[in-house]
Amino acid sequence: MNMQIKIKDLLLKNGKLIPQRTNKNFLIKHNIYDYIMHQYDNTYSLSEKIFCITNNLVIRKRCIECNNEITFNHGYSIFCSRKCSNNNKEVLAKISKNVSIALKKAYKDKGDEIKDKRKKTLYKKYNINTNSPFGIPDIQNIIKKTLNKKYGVDNIFYLKKYRSNSKKISQESSIDFNKKHGYDIEYLEKSKILIKNGCDIHGDIKMDTITFYNRAHRDRTGIICPICNPINSFSSLEKEFIGILEKLNIENYQKNNRKIISPLELDFYFPEHKIAIELNGIYWHSELYKDKMYHKIKADLCEKQNIQLIQIWEDDFYNNIDLIESMIATKFHKIQNKIYARKCILNEISPALYRNFLKKNHIQGAINSSIKYGLFYKDELVSVMGFGKLRKPLGKNNIENKYELHRFCNKKYTIVIGGASKLFKRFEKNYNYISILSYAKRDYSNGNLYKQLGFKYKGKTSPGFYWLINNKRKHRYNFRKDKIINEQNKHLTAVQIMHNNGYIRCYDSGNFRFEKCLELKKSK
Repeated sequence: MNMQIKIKDLLLKNGKLIPQRTNKNFLIKHNIYDYIMHQYDNTYSLSEKIFCITNNLVIRKRCIECNNEITFNHGYSIFCSRKCSNNNKEVLAKISKNVSIALKKAYKDKGDEIKDKRKKTLYKKYNINTNSPFGIPDIQNIIKKTLNKKYGVDNIFYLKKYRSNSKKISQESSIDFNKKHGYDIEYLEKSKILIKNGCDIHGDIKMDTITFYNRAHRDRTGIICPICNPINSFSSLEKEFIGILEKLNIENYQKNNRKIISPLELDFYFPEHKIAIELNGIYWHSELYKDKMYHKIKADLCEKQNIQLIQIWEDDFYNNIDLIESMIATKFHKIQNKIYARKCILNEISPALYRNFLKKNHIQGAINSSIKYGLFYKDELVSVMGFGKLRKPLGKNNIENKYELHRFCNKKYTIVIGGASKLFKRFEKNYNYISILSYAKRDYSNGNLYKQLGFKYKGKTSPGFYWLINNKRKHRYNFRKDKIINEQNKHLTAVQIMHNNGYIRCYDSGNFRFEKCLELKKSK
């Protein structure tokens, strides 16, 4: 009988080693000890030799990460050390997945409790109201010092190798997106794109990425070829915005400033007013080209320098250009029509009147509010304020005596001095409440109104996203999984379903969160 087969028959049972039969006396008794000892070199122990023979190993196993020999310990591991294990991509991915599952379960079961405990711990230690340690200045400074020491920059994405990797991923996503829409493109140097068979006459054509988007996806002209149809290189969005500035007689601004939040750029900066304005194209500022935190990071960097960053989205601009003009006029103190609230009559208003007023005068449009007040000047509605229960789309459940201030809005091109205060006081007079929440859309507001009404700042929300559909951003709440699910896609997430249908997301800069708390009052 072959000696290795004999050893396996003696030492194994059902494929497993019998420990009692691996001692020296047993091996000598069955005349296999000398054979085992002459296998392999003297660096192998007796137990290691037995393991190698019974597992048909010619040499020691090697680490799959660094290829070094693995130390024997009742068998061989996959890695030679914890360091190699921690560097392995598959292991890291598995750990990340397991941690993610555990965190999701924990947050599902005890999410509010975890957040509250973390917030209390951070407040006790640092005296700062925040849910995240990254919101603490001391920790931010430590991170910056570490990055400066290691890389010589404050932000890791200032390094070219990280930016280039992000750019590569964005381009790959863009190529896939365009294939779904019938365009076979290839990225060239200096923001140029090659569109294969883009013209019946000229075949493959080249153009810059912005022009391609304007001519292909916005389909304003129905034509693409820049040879057949020469290109006007100046952005129509910028051109029309500059027209608004000229109309309102707003001057002394810097264009394409890269010094304020270097290396990032600000489209327009107005030093005298400490205001910066960005014009966000919905395609080039979608997830194909800008990550989730891009617009928030810009707003954060401006805020640190006491600059309000207004981020105007392309669809808002073209669909509500009069509201954009009114907002800009208000920010730069160019509104001529001013009304005093004391000269107005305050009444409750109907849902139809409330919604119609918001559609015409609020950049975020209409909303259903159960409590609606309006100010009338010479029988004309000039200002509204709406309240209701906490909104489900914002992840809130209805709680007795807790309300949300949904909307405040003046008629466009009009300022009602003292209007917000008068409307809010009427609500406080008529309703008992424990707290009132409200959110200021950071893209357009700095939240000063809430401070004037006695609200306390409660922090910033994470960036929210909208689905880009027919060249307009649509709120994600209308595309929840329960709204778009069918038998074929029920195993997918809502995001996967929308992506498979060719839709992409745009992330905003988040919201400011404000709250006003009072003890319950006696009914009047």
